[in-house]
Amino acid sequence: MGVDLRAEERVLWQGNPSRRTVFVREDRRWMRFSLKFEAVKIGLLAALIVAGQGWADFFSGWPAALGTLAVLAALDLFFYFVEPFVWRRFTLRRTTYYVTDQRVVSTPGRRSRSTDLTAISTLTFTEEPDGSGHIHIGDRVVPDGFGNRTVGELFHIADVREVVTLLSTLTGQPARQR
Repeated sequence: MGVDLRAEERVLWQGNPSRRTVFVREDRRWMRFSLKFEAVKIGLLAALIVAGQGWADFFSGWPAALGTLAVLAALDLFFYFVEPFVWRRFTLRRTTYYVTDQRVVSTPGRRSRSTDLTAISTLTFTEEPDGSGHIHIGDRVVPDGFGNRTVGELFHIADVREVVTLLSTLTGQPARQR
């Protein structure tokens, strides 16, 4: 098995993503949220640049400052939105999910990431017509990626209802379908 179990821990379910597609329907939700957040961040950055320019040479430094701001904002947005999809592309083919009696574990290669069952505050899922689906664990809006150390999502689960029922029973949280 690809995960180190804790003392007295038992694996109750184990599975792999049934498909390798990197996009899921929930991506639109975090993208809308993130675009609003990024717009505020860019506005604050623009305000700092304006304040830093000083009033004496207010108009002379504008083209360079705005050009720099535009390039930095475009790069920031590009990497922010592309990173989760790149992460999924590189890891979904070798990912294994485990639900134990103590935690949810995702092993996308050599290193495992886990979330304790007691830390799961919300449980939502999306079911496709073929019975497969996507499970979102917790309140995190931004999807899993290179920088996350906990499990926030289980992608392309073959029998999503079985796993959601198991997680709902273990956590005591009602599962909400999107």
